[in-house]
Amino acid sequence: PAPRLERPAPPAPASLPAAPPRDLGATERQAVELVWFAQGRLAALRRHWGELLGPEPGGAEGRAEAELTGARRDAFAVLTVPPPGGLDSLGDAIRAAVSVYERFEPPGLVLVGQIVLPFDELQTLRAAAAVLSALGATDRRVKELVGPLAELAQEPMLEGCSQAVEALLEPLRERYAQARRGAPQDSLQDHVERILLRQRAYQRRSVFGPTSIRALLVSLDGQLAVPTYLPEDAAPRLPLMTSFPARLVAELHPRQDQLEACPYALRALVLGRIFSV
Repeated sequence: PAPRLERPAPPAPASLPAAPPRDLGATERQAVELVWFAQGRLAALRRHWGELLGPEPGGAEGRAEAELTGARRDAFAVLTVPPPGGLDSLGDAIRAAVSVYERFEPPGLVLVGQIVLPFDELQTLRAAAAVLSALGATDRRVKELVGPLAELAQEPMLEGCSQAVEALLEPLRERYAQARRGAPQDSLQDHVERILLRQRAYQRRSVFGPTSIRALLVSLDGQLAVPTYLPEDAAPRLPLMTSFPARLVAELHPRQDQLEACPYALRALVLGRIFSV
């Protein structure tokens, strides 16, 4: 199990540690919005942070509505009370989680960074073909490119091939920019991004059992991007943004996809968005 966080004695079950006093004279502060938490994995939160959360409520609080309220409280507490760590400590955390018998149990971590949500490769090709089809009605060269692109967008073998898709899109972006000279300076990528955001067409990978949304948690210095997997039910709760500053509660695992360059993977438990007020 992960090393316990150093903190004062746990509070009473119905309470949480007192918040630090507010600096009312500050012009700008950071806040954390609870975006999503894994209701089906609340036992994992208590396994890693039971000392912080106290004993499970019982009695009248066992009803479904009270359980959901308590689950949200617990998720928010783990997200915001422990000080978050950086991605530079993942190697130490994963080594510390290996027992003397060489058994590995994924540690629970609270991390801070930038959540990035890459789009599905085939959906990206289809959206680009749709945008270019409209332009192809007035541009012969664009029209010649749309047909092969639409065919490739139906090819399932391109699923997960980000570099191949990028190579296909680059000449199309250039041609789109040439055809749009003199028009407002929007790019093919802008149009495609708007379509994909509305569809929440995120990358998916079959890891940790069911299909998961593949995100990236990028370190604050931009030097490390760790694949981060969220369940499908998180999709409608995510803000319509391609990236945002975040706090993440997750279990740390070794790499789950051999195509990933990063040696680590994160299985999300709670996600929060950081914003300024």
